[in-house]
Amino acid sequence: MITACLDQIHEYATRSAAVGGFDPADAHFTRTPLKLDKQGWTDLARASKQWLRETARIEKASARRLNADPDVAIDVGLVILLFEALPFSADVSSSPKRPRTSTSPGKRPRRATLNSSRRAAR
Repeated sequence: MITACLDQIHEYATRSAAVGGFDPADAHFTRTPLKLDKQGWTDLARASKQWLRETARIEKASARRLNADPDVAIDVGLVILLFEALPFSADVSSSPKRPRTSTSPGKRPRRATLNSSRRAAR
């Protein structure tokens, strides 16, 4: 499932870039490798979830404004990835396949979700 989601994200971003999707001055693309401790990971995960809540609030406010003039709608792609990364120089074939962070006792690791099903048809 994760590979399929990543393939879809790659295709979505690549096709959008080909038609100028990253041309606006305020479009954004960042790849940020980090070294964090467990608390840093937790803090960053919390921040990413807060940003998703803010994104939902912004979309809801836009929907209200778009009711008055739906022709000004802009299709927007947003991808947030937070994952345990291999160093850029790492050989994937010799790297462990399990994440290094542990989950709390009794908690299962969360799976990747694809939150584009309702937006994909746009």
